[in-house]
Amino acid sequence: MLSDNLFSHAVLSSHTRSSQSASAETSHHTTRMSNTIDAIKNYMISHQLKTGDPLPTEAALCAQLGVSRSSVREALRRLEALDILRSHRGKGSFVGPMTMRPLMETLLLKNALDTSEGNRTISNITQTRLALDLGIAPAVVQAMKGTHNPKLHQLVDAMMKKTQSAQMFPDEDIAFH
Repeated sequence: MLSDNLFSHAVLSSHTRSSQSASAETSHHTTRMSNTIDAIKNYMISHQLKTGDPLPTEAALCAQLGVSRSSVREALRRLEALDILRSHRGKGSFVGPMTMRPLMETLLLKNALDTSEGNRTISNITQTRLALDLGIAPAVVQAMKGTHNPKLHQLVDAMMKKTQSAQMFPDEDIAFH
């Protein structure tokens, strides 16, 4: 009969091996999933897919990527959760529209949960927004050069008016972007 210490050691040792095995399996699954997601994103880039363009069928993606159907399905679900793809039952998966919604939702939730940082998180969000706006501005200006959009001019005028009277303009800002 095993002594209590030896028995405890055997059980603990077995549990540790089991946990390590489960951890390694989870890690392998996570790596495989990340690789599948990356491969689908690389496919979209290399094939220059645009908003609304279809992706290959699940079966075709499995064959091209050399992964199981469950890996492809999980990767597609995760990409859909990030608003990168849109899936339509019976029709397939399509490139989703460009949106900042997931990023904004994450930032706002993190700010609401992180009370220890106070307004520093809001400041970080504002700085991120400023960097994005300034970074994309030259391309937008170039793309809009020579065009006329009365709605944009109205929005800018409304924002300028509200700025001069120290008012906030969230509705106009959202409509502008």
